[in-house]
Amino acid sequence: MSRLRHNVIANIAGQGWVALMAVIVVPIYIKLVGIEAFGLIGFFVMLQGLLVILDLGLGQTLNREMARYSALPDTLKETRNLLRSLEIVYWIVGIVIGASIALLSPVIAQHWIKAQALSQETVQRAVLMMGMVVALQWPVSLYLSGLMGLQRQVLVNAIRIVTSTMAGVGGVAVLSLLSRDIVALFIWQVVVAGMSVVLAAFILWRQLSLGGHQPHFSSVALQRVKRFAAGMTGITLTGIILIQADRVVLSNLLSLDRFAYYTLAWVVANGMYIFIAPIFSSFSPRFAALSAQGDPAELRSLYHQGTQLMAALIAPVAAVLFFCSYEVVDLWTGSSETAKNAAPIVSLLIVGTTFNGLMNLPYALQLAHGRTGIGLAISLALVTLAFPALIFMATTYGAIGGAAVWAGLNALYLLVGIPVTHRILLPGATREWLLHDVAMPFIVAVVTVATLRSMLGTDADWFETAIHLCLISVSALFASMWATHMTRKCMLQALRRGHKWVKQRAASLA
Repeated sequence: MSRLRHNVIANIAGQGWVALMAVIVVPIYIKLVGIEAFGLIGFFVMLQGLLVILDLGLGQTLNREMARYSALPDTLKETRNLLRSLEIVYWIVGIVIGASIALLSPVIAQHWIKAQALSQETVQRAVLMMGMVVALQWPVSLYLSGLMGLQRQVLVNAIRIVTSTMAGVGGVAVLSLLSRDIVALFIWQVVVAGMSVVLAAFILWRQLSLGGHQPHFSSVALQRVKRFAAGMTGITLTGIILIQADRVVLSNLLSLDRFAYYTLAWVVANGMYIFIAPIFSSFSPRFAALSAQGDPAELRSLYHQGTQLMAALIAPVAAVLFFCSYEVVDLWTGSSETAKNAAPIVSLLIVGTTFNGLMNLPYALQLAHGRTGIGLAISLALVTLAFPALIFMATTYGAIGGAAVWAGLNALYLLVGIPVTHRILLPGATREWLLHDVAMPFIVAVVTVATLRSMLGTDADWFETAIHLCLISVSALFASMWATHMTRKCMLQALRRGHKWVKQRAASLA
């Protein structure tokens, strides 16, 4: 449990740092290159997310196999051969993707991206650089997935902190000191991506060192995991379609500046993943290890503990961003015009992201048991609804319509996915999941934020608004964490340790 606690803290620190970098650099990017050029960054983020489809489920497959290796350490040679085999596949796919984007850059610049102020040549060169970044970043996800499976989250997040700092701070320096051309920013991202892949590969292979054994490509190793990988391919394909569908449709239907507002709203909504991703990454390998060891009682207990932690941490974030979206965007960007355009989108995106976050641990449970068919069946059903709904809603209501579809699809995902997952893998768990793990943190967070938000005057200045939002956030976090048994126990333990430390310090000074 100690390692799990350290992993959760390390993952939150890493995700938090990445989010902090975005909070700092995004407004600076907008000021330096303009809102339309920032739309190209939004297109790049959408492209990255969409291309995860070509991961073919291999990253999560390696994650699970590394977790199983941590529980069954006598499989080191097979694990090394599997890593080398997947590594070769990843590099080939990355190079093909990068070359394809480069070849298609004139078509994308002319027929897909609707730029007004930027020249077609600038857009084309930016897309070309995007292809190079993707080619280099592609294998990084494999190496980080492997480290996550080994439960080396501290190392993973050290890599994330270093690379995100280099990308963010270095990007601002390039734009400020060398050139305000958006292409210069993407050239810098190519440099950072190259350093990232070398660092991640070196660290993972060091973790799996075995003197005298040379890893090699093994079709047998790939055959052994093909069934799980095939299921993950389907889940990855449908999942990415669901996650990226709104941005794919809107990037074509909206002007680049309107799409930039939608991208900005997504940056805010993605703040939820500061807690969602670390908890999933920390608990998922542990679920897989317990499943491999055949310990269902411990797995059930850990699942409910993880759900309580997830709900207690994301409930206050969701409530603050839903009720205070205008104030958050206004404080962040310093632009009331930007806040007016982005805030309603943020509120709707937050609803969908919250539902999506709550499904992360049930999804991790499915993967731990190798039951990829559950998530795949649900995702396929939702995909059939996604594009017709998006085209209609986005055409009729614009960006707001796209955000509403994201909220609706994830609501359906939760309503169907929770009872189905529990009935197959944890019979009788749905009532406890809903009433004891999830409901109370969200009820107290919503009531706390809504009440305190009503006390914020409309004529408050920047400083008053910032202080008020901080008080709302802290109050909601404390209330939601007190509402579940697991997080309340952690808080009391922390208070006891703090009280003991104070007494020891007082005694030493006396």
